[in-house]
Amino acid sequence: MNLTIRKAKARDIPAICNIIAQLTPGVPHDYHEAIAKFENKIQNNPDYFLWVVTVELTLSLKTGLFSYMANYKSQEIVVATAMMHLQHKLSYNCGTAAHLEDLVVDKDWRGKGIGSVLVNNAIAVAQVANAYKIMLTCFPKTIPYYLQFGFEEHDVGMRLSLKEEYPKEN
Repeated sequence: MNLTIRKAKARDIPAICNIIAQLTPGVPHDYHEAIAKFENKIQNNPDYFLWVVTVELTLSLKTGLFSYMANYKSQEIVVATAMMHLQHKLSYNCGTAAHLEDLVVDKDWRGKGIGSVLVNNAIAVAQVANAYKIMLTCFPKTIPYYLQFGFEEHDVGMRLSLKEEYPKEN
């Protein structure tokens, strides 16, 4: 399996939306609006990091006594995504905090270490940015997953939902 982690491109946005929809079923995703937001607010902002993990699929053919790799054009598919943004604070000695969000691996690709690649990448990028912490919110069932990377339960997360049409997470 040939995994690549890279910054997202506008052409990845529909796949990213489809993967995120697995995390938040019932929440509408408008590809055109997402592409516009990516191009206008995220893509060139040095404090935003939107990553994808891709897998390159190739076709292997076996015929009779012979086996060979067909050198057809391979297809790159997006199998995971994560977003992190940096918050430059006036507190904590004017430090920088990182927020890790929307880390989702496609349901068909889970259990293969892909999420770990994204988490470790986010940690490395936050360290290079000299962030003093990485914050994330997650569902209670995923707490053990993040504990293995050194995250700790800290404080209490709270939320004020400003959009009634979105279903509550479970």
